[in-house]
This record gives sequence, structure tokens and C-alpha cells, in this order.
Amino acid sequence: MKNSNLHVLPIDDLYDHCESIRCACRPKVKLGVDSQLLIVHNAFDRRELFEPNKQLSLTERLEKLSLLPGVLFHKLYCAYLRWKLNQIFKKPGVGRL
Repeated sequence: MKNSNLHVLPIDDLYDHCESIRCACRPKVKLGVDSQLLIVHNAFDRRELFEPNKQLSLTERLEKLSLLPGVLFHKLYCAYLRWKLNQIFKKPGVGRL
């Protein structure tokens, strides 16, 4: 019987996850039952940092925050696109879109 990996994925996340060890969320890989790999995916919205029932060590918090630049880049890019579209379609004497 072929060993298959088990994936734990967050629900209603900002982006879709690929069921792979190489997912952009940098999942943690653990050894599960019967030599199966348990792949625990991190949420892109960083909800783990704000869960009151789970105590994270300082190292874990810093590790979670290391994904933040990708999310910030996405937000900045979206803001740039809104600004650019506003500049393109802006009519003289008219404010924002």
C-alpha cells in the first residue's frame, strides 16, 4: 500500500493552498500514523497569531511573521493598481473613481 500524505488546510483563507510540501504558506511537516506525513498548512491571514487558546513561542511567532512580506506585497500591488486605474480614467475636475 502506498503511503499518502495527510494535509491539514485552513478554512476560508485569503488564498488557495496547493496540497504539497512546497505550498507558499510554508507548511510544517510531521510524521503521522503509519509513516504517513502530516502536512499542516499555515493560514495566509495569520489567524494563528491571534488565536487565544493557542500559546505560540516567540520562535513560532517570528516564523509566522516571516510570511508577512508576501501578503504586504499583494496589498501594495492592489493599492498601486487602484491608483493607476484612477490616474488612467480620471476626468478633469472629477475626484476619485
